[in-house]
Amino acid sequence: LVTACASGGVALWRLDEEESSGRRVTRFEGHRAPVVCLDADAEKIVSGARDGTVSAAWLVVGRGLGQGSDT
Repeated sequence: LVTACASGGVALWRLDEEESSGRRVTRFEGHRAPVVCLDADAEKIVSGARDGTVSAAWLVVGRGLGQGSDT
């Protein structure tokens, strides 16, 4: 699950874990304004904010997380 918030953050959540364990996998801090659009698939997360910035985070299977940004 991928969520965005008005503070500019985007978070990746794990839903298959027990409730007592940490479910948030990571948080991306690519924006300084509210996130107004969000798209995700098995390979990447792309978000856009009210300030006109676009951020992309690539999810590489078996290689951890990578992030890039273009403003």
